[in-house]
Amino acid sequence: MTEQPGAHPDRSAGGGDVVRRYLASRGVAGFLIDGGLSEMASRWQAIATSAERYERTLDDWLNDVELRDILAGAIDVASEPDRAAVRSSIDRSDAVFRAATVETGPLWGAAVAASDGHDRARQWWYFRRPKHPGAELAEELKTAGLLELHRR
Repeated sequence: MTEQPGAHPDRSAGGGDVVRRYLASRGVAGFLIDGGLSEMASRWQAIATSAERYERTLDDWLNDVELRDILAGAIDVASEPDRAAVRSSIDRSDAVFRAATVETGPLWGAAVAASDGHDRARQWWYFRRPKHPGAELAEELKTAGLLELHRR
């Protein structure tokens, strides 16, 4: 079956090549590179809807918020039509994620945040944690000093 031109965001008019190169440079798995912006937006939606009562580990949470950072970079390099195709989905998922989480200190730690240039306003996902983390994640957040910081 042949795809129609423009039927898949970030694969039309050569715009997908720059997105694919960016994703590869970030070490993204092949299935996400193949799925492009639409697959990443779909995965971000799934993460956002499960964020409030997150039962996984801190490493899992870090991987999940890293996806949002990769998605932001991919959007930055994508063509305008490709960005427009996923923008409303990402905006909705961002709103769901923000409602399901609370602000905290830098998830990767202050040293990594400083060395990697994480910006609280621009990369807000690196500074949020689930409202109701599972027991293991809560313990990891507490150990990292991130559990109580949302009451600023």
